[in-house]
Amino acid sequence: PCPGAPPAPPCPGAPPAPPCPGAPPAPPCPGAPPAPPCPGAPPVPPCPGAPPPPPCPGAPAVPGAPPAPGMFAAQKVGKSLVPPVVARKPSRKMRLLAWEKIKPNDLKRSSGNLWESYSSSPLDSKIIDFDEVEELFAQPEKKKVEKKEVAKKKEPTFVSLLDPKRSLAINLITKNLRMSYKDISIAIRSCDREKLNGDQVSGLLNILPETTEVEMIRNFGGPPETLAEAERFYVSLITVPEYALRLKCMKFSFEFKSITEDLEKRVDNLLSAGIKILESEDLKELLHILLVVGNFINTGGYAGNAMGFKLSLLSKIHEIKSNKPRMSMMHVLVESIEKNKPELLHFYKKLGNLSEISKIDNADNEKELNAFSKNVNSIQASLSRLDQESIDRFKDIFEEASRFCSETERKIQEINGLEDRYIKFFVLDKRNYSLKECIKVMGVFCTKFEQAIGVSFYCFFLLLHVRAVLVPRHHVLMSPW
Repeated sequence: PCPGAPPAPPCPGAPPAPPCPGAPPAPPCPGAPPAPPCPGAPPVPPCPGAPPPPPCPGAPAVPGAPPAPGMFAAQKVGKSLVPPVVARKPSRKMRLLAWEKIKPNDLKRSSGNLWESYSSSPLDSKIIDFDEVEELFAQPEKKKVEKKEVAKKKEPTFVSLLDPKRSLAINLITKNLRMSYKDISIAIRSCDREKLNGDQVSGLLNILPETTEVEMIRNFGGPPETLAEAERFYVSLITVPEYALRLKCMKFSFEFKSITEDLEKRVDNLLSAGIKILESEDLKELLHILLVVGNFINTGGYAGNAMGFKLSLLSKIHEIKSNKPRMSMMHVLVESIEKNKPELLHFYKKLGNLSEISKIDNADNEKELNAFSKNVNSIQASLSRLDQESIDRFKDIFEEASRFCSETERKIQEINGLEDRYIKFFVLDKRNYSLKECIKVMGVFCTKFEQAIGVSFYCFFLLLHVRAVLVPRHHVLMSPW
């Protein structure tokens, strides 16, 4: 053919012309069926990515081939099961169906099970409306909330001169007062004990500025409004003259009654008990009875014919056992007094609670009084620095405190003198005994004596009950019991 000329149309029924060697094959006509393969020619290789051709009707399925579109079923691959193929994937994220999957090994061991039977009867995808399932079980979409940008106001910056921990402690105490810094300063200046209670005054004393902190506040060159909270409190506080002394006077006025009443009670109880023991006639007679009983027991021995005994015996007498079970020498003494001297039976009630009083140490009382007296004298010596109105507020309290110190000092010295009287009265060794130890021994003796009285009365009524049961009633009435 001539170059550029179109090919001549083929004649109907005529065979096509053989192709020229090396010439490219003619493109297929659209819609035309493919040419039948030549006998003995190799099959045309499939194009990559092209779908396989549909099977012929009635032809057996090719082993290993996937099911036709729209069908899914569990199929056997050798001895293993393949899960059913789902027609399509959901377009949205679905909720979780919490089921427990059967392991493949369990399916292998159980032949002829339910799940194997599904391989022979594939399920038509039209039975399930996947669109409706997706709509019902899809996870709800989270609505994005648009955050409105709010213009943040710039907080003013304040100048901090103090240590952060120090500032925190100051702020905690001042905030609890629920007063402005100006009102706090006014209450301190006027020593107002109605606006500031004892705990609040103690808190303010704990945060008073040191000398270096006062200088730091005074040397600050900027306006006070630019300072932080703690620094502004100090600015207001240092304007009060003698603020520390005023707070100390207020604290003393709050604590005066509680300190003096407690100390006075301890001193009076110790002095009273010490004097009562020395002057108790009942105790003297009771010890006389005990001496006679002891000499009777020790007759013929080296311990007999004693003129007296050491005070330590009184704290051990309840431990001396008799021949009768659960009966000590203390019970013998109590029974003797019940029968012959019943008026002595409750001698211990006249002496007070010696067990508690024995815990009081006069040396501790003296130390406490000295510290209290020193504080009173220190504040009194500084009162002249205050204005007359403030001095008049505390004048009566400090006069009463001075009188208390003088009176309590006299009582403590009297208690110290009692120790020498005890050593002489009971003939004791001063190296081993003190007033506190003597009262402790007496306290143990009185406690065990009272317990023995209870046991004695219990045994007496128990004996009456036994006699009433075992002896006829007319014998009981005529009995000397």
